Amino acid sequence: MTERADVVTLTYLVYDSSLESEVMEFLSDFEIRHFTQWLDILGKGGHSEPRLNSHTWPGTNHVVAILADKATEDHLYTLVAHVRKKTPGVGIKAFTVPVLRHS
Repeated sequence: MTERADVVTLTYLVYDSSLESEVMEFLSDFEIRHFTQWLDILGKGGHSEPRLNSHTWPGTNHVVAILADKATEDHLYTLVAHVRKKTPGVGIKAFTVPVLRHS
């Protein structure tokens, strides 16, 4: 199967809300201007403590969804690797799904 140059994916970045300024700065630096963001999301993952906005598990996550070509997708995964190395235990995760159609 030949890979098409115009293939688009949807990459979700899920991250600890304490990383907000770093993630937004990264998006700006790479001129990623179009995204959808959800704030104060609760969750548990494998790379950090749960963020359930409770006394036991304080804090929340944020989510950014970005339609991306391959180069942009690679930049987003570079961000995840950089943050994990710089701040171990502070959660950040990327998920990519194919976009079959968009308008």
